[in-house]
This record gives sequence, C-alpha cells and structure tokens, in this order.
Amino acid sequence: MGFFDELRMPGGDDDDEDYSTPEWLEAPEDFVAGVVPVELVLGRSDEAAVFITRIAAYPVGFEFDAELVTREPTRGDHFELMHDPDRPRDEIPPELVRLGVAFADGRRTTSLGSPLGGSTMTTLVATDEDESPDPARDIYMTSGGGSGSARRSTTSYWVWPLPPPGPLTFACEWPKFGIDEGTAEVDATIVREAAGRARSVWSE
Repeated sequence: MGFFDELRMPGGDDDDEDYSTPEWLEAPEDFVAGVVPVELVLGRSDEAAVFITRIAAYPVGFEFDAELVTREPTRGDHFELMHDPDRPRDEIPPELVRLGVAFADGRRTTSLGSPLGGSTMTTLVATDEDESPDPARDIYMTSGGGSGSARRSTTSYWVWPLPPPGPLTFACEWPKFGIDEGTAEVDATIVREAAGRARSVWSE
C-alpha cells in the first residue's frame, strides 16, 4: 500500500460537487470569450491615469480590464480597489479608485458595492435572497483577479448581464491623484457582437 493511498482531502461526504457559481457573479469558465480591443482613457492627471484595454464578452455578460498607472513609483494603498465593508459608506478614502458602468436603459453599477465572497457587487434594484436576479432589470459588477507593480495595476471586472443596444458607459474617479469623475463610451453593439463569437470549449 502506498503512503498516500488512504488519505482524503478535507471535506464532508455531503459536499456539493455539482455546485457552480451563478452566472451573475463570474464569467463562464468553459467559454472562449469574444474579445474587443479598446483604448478607453477614463481619466488622467499629471500624476496618474485610468484606462481600459480589453473587453471579453460572453453570452451572459462581459469582463473588462481596468488599468491604473502612476507617473512615479508609489507605495502603500494607492491601488486600493475595493471598499472596506467596515468603513462607513460616507467615509470613502481618496486612494480608493471608483469605477462604474452604465447601460443605455439607465441601469448603473459601481465597484463600491457590498462585499460578497471577496468581491464587490452593486445592483440598483434589490432582489429577494431566494430569487435569481432578472437580467432585464438588474445589473451586477464583481471584481476578479489582478496584478500590479509600484507604478501599474490591472484588475478585471465581470459585468452581468450583457448591455442592451445603445451607449455603454464606463466611469472612474481617483481623488488621491487628482482624477475627477470622467466617463468614456463604446457602442454596446460591439460587445453584443463579440458575445456572439464566444464559444463553449466543449460544444459539439
């Protein structure tokens, strides 16, 4: 008998092996996205800039990469991207980058939502805990993985659902580095068309 033959990973027999994250919280894992290269500068100052360089669209939503860069290397929490749930809502620190997305029908979401599993989400229409969100009514934005250095940081965000036809607006504000609220738009058609190019890895 081998040394590890009878060892088991932690977890009870009742673990739900079929569990999958709801589609409104993260991008599908088994899809190749339709990618839209973009060059959107959301805001800049003499000290820093915020821009978007990629949108990856799926049948149910899209990801975008928010990139932050400072002119000089800095230390500490200058790349703070998530709101601290223990901090009062009216005490948003200036180093916190504020990002937002707006659909043509008026729905909006921001990166300053309430915490959920290490991510942030906001919906301007509350839903019952036992009710799945309505893609015709609700909008969610959750933060994903990222990387960074002393001057540059990249974080991906998942937005659910796909935007309706019309302008798709991205917004940002970064008070610590003198970036006032600014917006940039793309035609949501290019995102919807990219979603149509997305393919399941195992589709027949």
